[in-house]
Amino acid sequence: MNQRVSPSKKDSILYCFYDLSVSYANYDFFQFLQLAELHRKRYGQDKLFLIFTAGTSGKFQHSTEQGEVALNSQMIMSNFLIPSCWLLPSCVNVAWLRNEEEVNVFFDQVGSNIFPITYNPQLVMVQPMTKCSMYPDVTAAYLRDEEFSVFEEPEEYTKMVVSYLSCQPESRKVITVTFRGTDCDPTIRTQIYREWEGFLGTLAEEEYRIIIVPDDYRSWQQSPFSKYECCETTTVNVLFRVALYRHAYLNMFIDNSCVDSVRWTGASSLVFNQINRQVTSSLPWFRSILGVDFGDQLPMTSKRHVLVWGTQTKELIKSEFDKFTAEFSDNILGQANGIVTHGIQSIRQQRLLCESALNYISEKMSVLVEQEHIDTIKAIIRLDPDYAMPRYLLGLVAAQIGDFDNALQLLDDCIILSNNGRNPDFDRECRSLKAEVFEKLDNPGQALQEYLELNKKYPENTGILDRISVLKKTIPKT
Repeated sequence: MNQRVSPSKKDSILYCFYDLSVSYANYDFFQFLQLAELHRKRYGQDKLFLIFTAGTSGKFQHSTEQGEVALNSQMIMSNFLIPSCWLLPSCVNVAWLRNEEEVNVFFDQVGSNIFPITYNPQLVMVQPMTKCSMYPDVTAAYLRDEEFSVFEEPEEYTKMVVSYLSCQPESRKVITVTFRGTDCDPTIRTQIYREWEGFLGTLAEEEYRIIIVPDDYRSWQQSPFSKYECCETTTVNVLFRVALYRHAYLNMFIDNSCVDSVRWTGASSLVFNQINRQVTSSLPWFRSILGVDFGDQLPMTSKRHVLVWGTQTKELIKSEFDKFTAEFSDNILGQANGIVTHGIQSIRQQRLLCESALNYISEKMSVLVEQEHIDTIKAIIRLDPDYAMPRYLLGLVAAQIGDFDNALQLLDDCIILSNNGRNPDFDRECRSLKAEVFEKLDNPGQALQEYLELNKKYPENTGILDRISVLKKTIPKT
C-alpha cells in the first residue's frame, strides 16, 4: 500500500476499485481515474483511495496468455497504473490486493462509498464500462457539463524534469515523439518510421530539441530513431513522462493507443494514426464509442490536443506540424482555468455523442438507475430535442416509479417525434408502454385506444390483436 498523506478523520473517502479480472491493465485506466474523480466531486467526497484487485480469480483479464504479454501487464501495473494515481491531488492512498481474502476483507470494511457503485467482488459480472470502453461515460459527463480534472505530476517530478531539460542550454523548443513497439504489420510500420524520419529531418536543430519517448520496453530496446535523444526514464515512470509532456512545446504520437497519458494534462499534442486494423481504431468504433467521425476532435479536450486523420506521410506530418506552430507559438502548461476545449463541432457530431452516451447509459440502467443517468438523459434531450429515445427511457423510469402523469406526457412527446425521419416506427414501443401505464391506472378504455391506434399501422401483429381482444372483454358494454 502506498500513502501520500494521512487523511483527516473528517475527510470522507471514496474507495475506487479497479478490478483487473474484468478490466484491462492498460491505458483505459486513465479514463477510470477521471471518472472516479468526477464521481468524488459529484457526491461530495473529499479524497480518493484507489484499489487494484483481481476480484476472486487472482488473475489479470486475458492474462492466460503467457510470456511477453503477461510480463508487459505486470510492468504496466508497476510502472504506469499504480503511479498514475498520484496525478490527482485528491488521491491519498493506493493499494494492490492480490488475493480473494484480501479483497473481501477490505471490501467489507469500506462501507457504501465505493466506485463503481455496482462493484462487488463476489459478483461475476462485466459492467458496460468494462465490456467495451469507458469513453461513453466520459462523454456522458461532458454532456452533463461536469468539470474535468487536469492531471498533474507531483512537485518532485516537475523538479526532476526541469533538471533533466536544463542539462542543455535551452533556447530550443522541446518536441517529444512517442512511438509504441509492436509486431503487427512490420512492413507498414517500417514505412511509417521512414516517413517520420523524413519529417524529423526537416526540423532545424537550432530551433527544436527532439526527444524520443519509447512507450514500452520493446520500443526501448529497438528504437528506430537512434540518432535522436531518447528519454528511457519515460518508459518506466509515468509521472516523469507526464511531467515531460507538460513541459514540452509539442508532443507527437506516432500511434494513438498510448495517448491517454497526455489527454487530461492539457499538454500540447498531435496524435496520428487514428484508424488502423484494430477494432478499437476503426471508424465505426470511433463513431459508436467516442462519438466522433473522420476529421472530428474530442470535444472535451484542449484545442492544443489534436487528432490527426489520414495516412501518416511526411507531407501530412509536416502540414499538421506547421498548422500547429502557426496557431500556438508558445508552451502553456496545463492549468484548469486556462484550457480552451474544442467543444462540439457539428450537428452530426452532437448526434453521435448523444447516441453513444445514451446507448451506454441504457445498458447501465439495466443494472441500476442512478441520478447521473437521469441527468444525462435530460442533457441529451436539451441538446437533441428531436431524438425520441431519451424521452422514452425517462418515460420508462417514470412508469416504474409510479410517476404516471409524467410518463404519459413523455410518451406523448415520443409519439409526436416518431413521425419525423429521426425516429421511424418508434410509435409502436411508445404506444405499447403508454397502454401499459393506462392499465396500471385501471383505465382499460384508454389502453384499448392505444392498441387500436397501433392496429391501424400494424394490422397483422398478433401481439397487438391479442391485447385488443383481452381489453375488450374487460370493458363493460354500454
